[in-house]
Amino acid sequence: MSIKRSKVWLVLGLQVALAAAAQAQELPDYEWVPGVRDFQPFAPASDVTSSYGRGVNRRKRGWFFTIEDLGWTTSSPERTTIGNANFTPLVSYDGQGYFQQQNTLDTGFIQPGMQNGERIQLGYVGDDDVGWMVGYFWLHSRTDTAAASNAGMSFASPFIPGVPGNETEGFIDNYVNGASVFGNGFLAADVDVNKNGIHGQDGRLVPVPGVPGAFTLQSAPVDYGDLIQLPIEFSEIRTKYASRAWSIEVMRTWGLSKSRRADHGIWDFMAGVRYLRFRDSLFVDAEGYSQSATLNANTGFVTVTGQAKQIQGILADTQFNQTADNNLVGPQIALRWQKQRGRLAMSVSGRFAPMANFQNARQTGDIADRSNSASLNSVFVRQPIDNNLVLAGKTVATGALPILQYDTPFLHSTSVNHTRHSTQFSPLGELRIDAKYQIFRNVYATVGWTGIVMGGIARSPNMINYSLPAMGILNTGNRQVLFLEGINFGITVNR
Repeated sequence: MSIKRSKVWLVLGLQVALAAAAQAQELPDYEWVPGVRDFQPFAPASDVTSSYGRGVNRRKRGWFFTIEDLGWTTSSPERTTIGNANFTPLVSYDGQGYFQQQNTLDTGFIQPGMQNGERIQLGYVGDDDVGWMVGYFWLHSRTDTAAASNAGMSFASPFIPGVPGNETEGFIDNYVNGASVFGNGFLAADVDVNKNGIHGQDGRLVPVPGVPGAFTLQSAPVDYGDLIQLPIEFSEIRTKYASRAWSIEVMRTWGLSKSRRADHGIWDFMAGVRYLRFRDSLFVDAEGYSQSATLNANTGFVTVTGQAKQIQGILADTQFNQTADNNLVGPQIALRWQKQRGRLAMSVSGRFAPMANFQNARQTGDIADRSNSASLNSVFVRQPIDNNLVLAGKTVATGALPILQYDTPFLHSTSVNHTRHSTQFSPLGELRIDAKYQIFRNVYATVGWTGIVMGGIARSPNMINYSLPAMGILNTGNRQVLFLEGINFGITVNR
C-alpha cells in the first residue's frame, strides 16, 4: 500500500472517529448507542432502577430482540385413500371369479409429529411508547412415509367403445387345444366372458376338421362384451408426505394507558401486515416386477430363466408428485399483556388476521411408464405364476411355460403435468403464552406455547384425481383447517 493511500485512510478514520465522538457527546448519559437506553446487559437482575422509574412492571423502551427454538406439530390432512375411493368395481384375473378392487393404503400414516424451527423478533419502542416490530418464524420440513407390498390402488377408468384412452379393462388369454397349430399344442384365445361364442379380439373358435377336440380361430368383429375390469395392483407402493411453513409479520406497536397499580401488568396493541406460506406434498411410487423374461405374444409362452420375474400390475410403473402451496397475506391486529413479579414474568398475546390465500397446486408424474413397454405390445403378464393355469395333460417345450396374459389395447404410457390456481379466504388466529425468568436486568430465559389455527388451506393428499388417462387436480380438499402448535424456548432481550 502506498504512503499516499495510507494517509487517505488515516484521514478518513480520524473523521469517522471525530464524528462518533461528537455524536456521543450529544447522547444522554444513559445511552451508549442511539436507541439503546441504559442497556447494561449483565447488570444484576435485582437492580431494577432505570431512568424511567423503579419497578419491574415498567414498560421497557429502546431496542428489543427475541430468538427461540420451536418444537411444533402440524395437524394431519383429512384422511383419504391412496387411490380412488369412489371407484372400486368388481375385477377379475381370469373372467371367472370376481372380487372388489382395493385401495391398500390411505393417508393414516401422516401423523402430527414434531417439527423443529426457529422464531426471531426485532423491534424498537420509543419514549412515547410507540414503536415497531418485525417477527419471523421458519418451521423445517418433516416427512412421513409408508409402503405396502402386493398393494392395490384404484384409478377410475371406465371403458367407452370407440374412445381410446388409458382404460384398465382388458381381454384375458386362455389356452385351448390347438392340435399343433403352433407346434406346441396350445392355442391362445381371449376368454369368452359373455358366452356368445366370440372370444374378444380373437374371433370364433371353430373345430379343426379331422382332429377331434382341436380348435382354430376364425375372424369376427371384436366383442367388447368380453372386456373385464382388471385389478390394479403393484408389487410395491411407496409414499412420502412432507410439509413446511414460514411466516413474516411487520407490526406497529402502541403502549396502552398504564394502570395505576404496577402489579396489574402492561398492555400493548399492535397492527400491521403478515405473510404466511404453508406447503405440503405427497409423492407416490408404485412399481411392478421388472420384465426379464422372453414373451411370445403369439403362442402365450414365457421363457423363464433362473429367478426371472415378469411385470405385475397393468399400470406398473406409475409415480406422481402432488404439491399444494398456500400463500396467505393480509392485515393483522394483536394484543399483548405482560406482568412480572420478582424474577418471574408472564406474557400472553393474541393475533388475528383475515387473509387471502393464493393457492398453487401442481401435479407431475407418469402412468404405466416401463422402459420395455414398446416390446410388450400391450400384453401384460401376472406374477406369481399360478400352476393351475397350465392345462392338465398338456406338455410344454423345455424352459417355456404358458401363463395368464392380459391384452389391453387402449392402455398406453402417459405423462402427468397439471397446475391449478385458486384464491380462498383464510382467517388466521394465533395465541402465545410465555413464561420468562430474568437472568440479568434486560435478559430473560423464555419458555412457552404457541398455537396457530387457519382455515381455507389446501392439502395435497386430498386434491388428487385418481382417474385415467392422465389423472388431474380436484377442486376439493383446498378448504381445510390447519393447526400448528407446540413449545418454544429461547432468550428475550429488553422485552
